[in-house]
Amino acid sequence: MIEDDNGGTIGDLLEKKKKERRERWGRRAKTSAKVLGLGTLLSGVVGSCALVTELQTGYAEGIVASFSDKTIEGIDVLIDEQYEGLLPDGQNIIVHDREGEVIAETYNLRDRVTQDDISRHVGWAFVAAEDRRFYDHHGWDWAILMEIPKVILTASLSNVRGHSSISVQVADLIDGINIYDLNSGSEKLEVKMDEWAAAAVLERNMTKDEILVEYMNLTNFGYSHREGMDIIGVDAAAEFYFGKEPGELDYLESAVLASMVQNSAKMGVLAYDAFVFDKDPTDDHFVRLRERTRYVLKKMHELNYGRDEEVIPDREYQKALDRLDANDIPFKMNSRRRIDPEVYGFVSEVLGRVPGFLAEFDHLIPEGSDIHVYTGLDSALQLMLQEKVDEQCDALNASITNSDGTKKKRYRGNSFNGASLVLDTNTHEILAMVDGCSVYVEEDGQQVRIANRVNRTTREFWHPGSSIKGIIDILALQFGFTTETKIADKKRVYVVEESGVKYSVGNFGNSYSGALYTLKEATVKSTNSIFVEVLSQIYKALGKERFLTEFNKFGFTLDDYQYPYGIGAFEASLSQVAGAYSVIPNNGQATHYIYGDHDDINQSYINHLVIDDEYTITPEGTTVEIVDPSITKEVDEMLQAVVSRGTGQRAKVPGMTPRGKTGTATANVVFVGYEPTYNILGIAEFGLENPGISLPKQYQGGRHAAPIVKSVFEYTK
Repeated sequence: MIEDDNGGTIGDLLEKKKKERRERWGRRAKTSAKVLGLGTLLSGVVGSCALVTELQTGYAEGIVASFSDKTIEGIDVLIDEQYEGLLPDGQNIIVHDREGEVIAETYNLRDRVTQDDISRHVGWAFVAAEDRRFYDHHGWDWAILMEIPKVILTASLSNVRGHSSISVQVADLIDGINIYDLNSGSEKLEVKMDEWAAAAVLERNMTKDEILVEYMNLTNFGYSHREGMDIIGVDAAAEFYFGKEPGELDYLESAVLASMVQNSAKMGVLAYDAFVFDKDPTDDHFVRLRERTRYVLKKMHELNYGRDEEVIPDREYQKALDRLDANDIPFKMNSRRRIDPEVYGFVSEVLGRVPGFLAEFDHLIPEGSDIHVYTGLDSALQLMLQEKVDEQCDALNASITNSDGTKKKRYRGNSFNGASLVLDTNTHEILAMVDGCSVYVEEDGQQVRIANRVNRTTREFWHPGSSIKGIIDILALQFGFTTETKIADKKRVYVVEESGVKYSVGNFGNSYSGALYTLKEATVKSTNSIFVEVLSQIYKALGKERFLTEFNKFGFTLDDYQYPYGIGAFEASLSQVAGAYSVIPNNGQATHYIYGDHDDINQSYINHLVIDDEYTITPEGTTVEIVDPSITKEVDEMLQAVVSRGTGQRAKVPGMTPRGKTGTATANVVFVGYEPTYNILGIAEFGLENPGISLPKQYQGGRHAAPIVKSVFEYTK
């Protein structure tokens, strides 16, 4: 055996040398890895910087803009479309009732501002609040690069910061799409990519100041229930919150408006209401607005540095902070728009029709003109009807409330609402429109009614229920039935052809008499089984296309046929049902008043307009006969029997001969009636705001809705 000087073998020596060599190479490898890692990191940093630098030049946006199918002309059209329906060319509209009393004044609260209309610090406030690098990037903020891993991992843009520059937000606003309303992450990403492309086109064709102005013009600053309006654009916001023109806003006021954009519902109108009406500076909404404003002011102050212009002087910055600490936010009542809350629903419908009516005359009307709109609204009837509807709403809501004030289990999170409409069947004037049950707030120690945001009279929401049977009577008489045609009241099972699903309808008491009823008696008794059968036979005889055409002649918007339609199980507005029934006292004639997208049958919202006290324009409808007068006469007799001895007896009025039809649907009740001698038609409806549950049988159209229309007849008499 060969040994070394230390007594070890040569094998031990060789092994020792190998170990030393491995350790030496390990140290070298670690050193190389560090060098390589540092090099990779430096390369990544350099590459990222290069990418960011490239993005900062606008080169990437330029490529996208050049290949995008979007054009600045198309974007201009989209921007203009956002202003459709607004008061045209700065004209002022004053609405009058039938006695000439002013019920609304709208002095164009939504003008589009230009760069000349606002001070620089107003725009800087929005930049500080929403996109502090706005003047430095070319449409896309490089901060999105930091969020790419999050997008890849989550396939979603939720909680991603830096992707919504002001330019991108303008693209979002003009497309009318909120990416957070979409379902899947892929949809959101696709829409966002589309918005980025639009932003790139904007940046290539508009100056930064022009983009910023359009952003301020299109931004929503909240919805006011008192005024019954969305506050769109900085012009409307300046007037609504401060009673000023945009160019008159000071630094604090500008920062307040810019702060609202983050959450206009809570930090806009609710904060305003809490401070102005409730006198409560400790309200959570107001506190959030105040602290957000402090943050925006701070960011405005930081923007002073490194710029050629001073965003906010130190003295103004400190003054604004001091005013915030003292809760000295100068909110004021606006002076350019007033709509009486009791008639908001009606006035909003009138204002929605004025642009369409004036479209052909618009080029002849000078900017700034006063347009007086005269209507047939009977203000006294309106107040009486609102009171009656409110009383019934209170009674119905009391019926679903426990003695301790809590809702019964079945109705938790739910409540009754109601609406009503009255027409003059001779002139077609709308005499009254109750858009919903009253909601009150306390103002200066008094309960003040605020405007309902949703008009329950004109919105397709509740079902007409059995009130539709009067219209089915007309169709039946037109296509083979007579008032004496007999149909058996029995259970029938129908099979839906497309799906094979079986359908059977029950009567109100879930029973069948087995008797043969004439069409007239079936109408008086409101027998469901018979009307489903009648409508089914009409449908089979006419075919789908013609059936829908004939049905929709009365103002409905059905695009399909279902067996439940025989008992009115489809959504329709009160105004649609009223218009359909008005054909009967009008001897089969339907007069269409068409303004823009509105097509109203036998309902005239506007009597005449007077422009600058010089010109008078009177709208005219187009009259067509859709039913033979002999048929409407027969249906009229059937509907008179409904009130005299049928389900509508609670609408009887001594000395009058009302006609009408009751309706009881799944979650609502309705009655529509008219009195031909007095040329009056009324409809009333009450239902659950969340109609996902069925009402018990004690809730009936004849019991709860007919008395409201009776009060209209009594008022007229």
